[in-house]
Amino acid sequence: MFRGRIALRAVAVGLALGALACTATGCSTTTITSARLNPAIQSTFANLYVLRLAKLGQPAVPAASFAARASCGRDAANRPGSGAGDDWICNIVWRTAGLGTTATAIYDLEVQTDGCYTADGDGPQEINGLRTMVTIDGDTVTNPLWQFNGCIEVT
Repeated sequence: MFRGRIALRAVAVGLALGALACTATGCSTTTITSARLNPAIQSTFANLYVLRLAKLGQPAVPAASFAARASCGRDAANRPGSGAGDDWICNIVWRTAGLGTTATAIYDLEVQTDGCYTADGDGPQEINGLRTMVTIDGDTVTNPLWQFNGCIEVT
């Protein structure tokens, strides 16, 4: 009988630890997906692109005119296409101002379990690769496209 209690207690402790680990690591279905990240990233990028152009003395253009489109996915081959992690990559394609051609920028994303992310520019250097830029007034300021933060809804 004593052995039965020890075995039962060991099972109960194991289940409790498993539930705790599941809660801590987010075993439940995640709402962090590319379908949720893509529109958030493309919208934030387009708005920051407008800000960058303004700092460079370019004419004001609505963010929607760039038709920015993000395509985000996990970098690691053995990872699911959803969930928190520091292995997300986003490619953003947009129409350039005045020329009607397209350009592409790449961002490495670190996404937290609460849906907040940091997008770190990975190129091209003339868009998001340099931390600072020189404004039309000659001031050196942080490039708004170098790195940016945002959050998606996860509830």
